[in-house]
Amino acid sequence: MKTIKLVLFFLLAFLAFLLTCKKIEKEMLVTTGEVTNILTTTADVSGNILDLGEGATAFGHCYSTSPNSTVSGTKTEYNTPTIGGFTSALTGLTPGTKYYIKAYLRRGNDVVYGSEINFTTASADLPELTTTEVSGITMTEAVSGGNIASQGGTPVTARGVCWSSATITTLAANKTSNGTGTGSYTSEISGLSAGTTYYVRAYATNDGGTKLGNEISFTTTSDTPVAPSVTTAFVSSVTSNSAVCGGDVTNEGSASITAKGVCYSTSANPTILNTTTNNGTGLGSFVSNITGLDPGTKYYVRAYATSTAGTSYGTEYYFTTDAVPPTLTTLPVTSITTTSASSGGDITSTGGANITVKGVCWSLLVNPTTDNFKTTDGPASAPGTYSSNVTNLTPGLKYYIRAYATNNAGTAYGNEISFNAATPCVSFQITHYAGDLAPVTKTITYMTAETNLSGQNKCWLTMNLGADHQAVSATDDTEAAAGWYWQFNRRQGFKHDGITRTPGTTWVYPIDEASNWTSVNDPCTYLLVAGWRIPTQTEWTNVDFNGAWNTLNDAYASVLKLHGAGSLLFNNGSSYYRGSGGAYWSNTQYDNAKSWFITIDNSPMMDVSYKSSGYSVRCIRD
Repeated sequence: MKTIKLVLFFLLAFLAFLLTCKKIEKEMLVTTGEVTNILTTTADVSGNILDLGEGATAFGHCYSTSPNSTVSGTKTEYNTPTIGGFTSALTGLTPGTKYYIKAYLRRGNDVVYGSEINFTTASADLPELTTTEVSGITMTEAVSGGNIASQGGTPVTARGVCWSSATITTLAANKTSNGTGTGSYTSEISGLSAGTTYYVRAYATNDGGTKLGNEISFTTTSDTPVAPSVTTAFVSSVTSNSAVCGGDVTNEGSASITAKGVCYSTSANPTILNTTTNNGTGLGSFVSNITGLDPGTKYYVRAYATSTAGTSYGTEYYFTTDAVPPTLTTLPVTSITTTSASSGGDITSTGGANITVKGVCWSLLVNPTTDNFKTTDGPASAPGTYSSNVTNLTPGLKYYIRAYATNNAGTAYGNEISFNAATPCVSFQITHYAGDLAPVTKTITYMTAETNLSGQNKCWLTMNLGADHQAVSATDDTEAAAGWYWQFNRRQGFKHDGITRTPGTTWVYPIDEASNWTSVNDPCTYLLVAGWRIPTQTEWTNVDFNGAWNTLNDAYASVLKLHGAGSLLFNNGSSYYRGSGGAYWSNTQYDNAKSWFITIDNSPMMDVSYKSSGYSVRCIRD
């Protein structure tokens, strides 16, 4: 009997243990954010998914004009939930109405809600305004305006005056546009007919609609005007960017001359709506200096004279400015080998003439010209970039290279770039200067090693970019061994001594862009000698596979000497994990928000992380 009791006791104890160890399902968790961009019928609301639980399937916001809104009522709904923030665009709302809203996350019939908040849509009240008395009345023009005393329920997004030859009950087709906001404004009315009665009303528009001010009528003058007479002088002293012209006002007509000069354009029949000179008033001849022209361009020009009776024009002439040599820059040198490299140019202006030949020229001396080694890459009729292949280099020598382009005005050169033809993989010394890449000024001797861990023989740094020296152990937690950190596809590097980050600028968070790490932002390319770059995802994946590392010590024991340099947190740039693990960027993005990197800790592996994280950079050279 005693034996049976003992057996029963142990059976009950075992059942209790099984119940205690039963797997607890992970709970879903979501929070409600804030409401923004509130208008009369629309608004935006944010939320944040903190935990997906076990198989969450949908998320969004539910809202109602009564408290305790649920997903059985009005809601937004999105599929494929992921952890992080989201925004719902609410439409079809009622103006001036209070709404209760909360975020939700659900799995089948299971729903969890964030806290409920409320907001009130803007009222549909229209602006309050009056129409300004009409002044400056001529045969074809007048001046009015308005004064908006109150914007109404939402800001004024458009204002002006409208006019018609019939009394106005709704916004007329003829109208001015005089900006936004409240207060007084002036409107110039033009294109009127002489001796005609017009009606004018100010208007103001907000999200609730358009409101008209009081109606005012006026009548344009009916005297028959006589326009002035003017002749155009011949064009002279033409250069690449200027010319001299002018004219002669021979008759004022029925009113005094208020302005005279020349008008010019690249299209025929220029008017005072195009570019003009202003050479005073009254009768007589005048000389106009035309400046700011584009080289090698055909222009049309004619004199003008303006009075209240209108504007008259003289005979049209045309002229072509002189061409100038092209304008261009030299493209970065890439794909450097022991005997070859790639470069090219970016032609920003042809100088007003077709380019007959373009290319790059290089030499062992500064300021290379087309008398030195060069490529010949053909003509060009428009701005743009081109590529050039540099060949027959001597390994290890330093070269100077410039892009060039030639038109009938001469040959122009781009900026000079220096580079070294590739050599055996050896250590080298570089002085970095504080600026948009290096956070501080320092001179570093970089150690290198050649290895095929990436799948091909490549030259690698065996220390982090910006580090004073190689790490002395796998868990080296010193700033000197850690080097600098970068956010993905950002030029600026950051130093962190464990307390202070340099530079202490506002941390960029989040980063949301559809781009791999571009060459123009690659710190390896611009802080080291030519040919260095950030490794690709494929290269790091091959390193991870071929290295077969199981621990942080394994990675440090490799030829690359990878160690626990830590990182900077994605949301604030503070130091994290130094001495315990390392994170090294690839140049390949995962999606708009995340990118591939290799993590070096007690389980080295490829992973993805937020682009706003600050990770180390280990450079590779082809």
